[in-house]
Order: sequence, then structure tokens, then C-alpha cells
Amino acid sequence: MTTSCACRIENMNTIGSRIRQAREELGLSQTDVAHALKISPQAVQQWEDGKTSPRGGRLDALAAYLGKSKAWLSFGDRK
Repeated sequence: MTTSCACRIENMNTIGSRIRQAREELGLSQTDVAHALKISPQAVQQWEDGKTSPRGGRLDALAAYLGKSKAWLSFGDRK
């Protein structure tokens, strides 16, 4: 049990893992996020998998939709 907790914390070091956590906390699917941002579900999947990252206006919209700051999504900053 301790190992899985450590993995969860370690995985929070990426923007993709923080996007996934915020989305799951709200009970949203990747498709829900995609529809709200008017993008493809594949784009959200790529963000969460670390293949790409949201930038500019998409990052702003994502942060607002998920109720998180851009700093937290991007860097894990609590500010």
C-alpha cells in the first residue's frame, strides 16, 4: 500500500498527471473535458500521457474548467 501511494506522489510531477488528477476529482471523462474545450478527446489523452501539453489559451481554459491554477497544472505550484 505504501508503494502505490509513493507512485501516486511521484506521478504528480508531470502536467499530464495533474490534469488527470484534477479531471478525476471532478468525476469528468476525457471526453467531457474535450467537449468543454472544443478539442478532441485524443488531445486530452495526449496531454495526460505526456505526449503533448496544453499551451496558451487552451491552458487558460483548461485551468478554469478544472478549477485549478495554471501554475499548479504546469508546475505543481500551490500558489
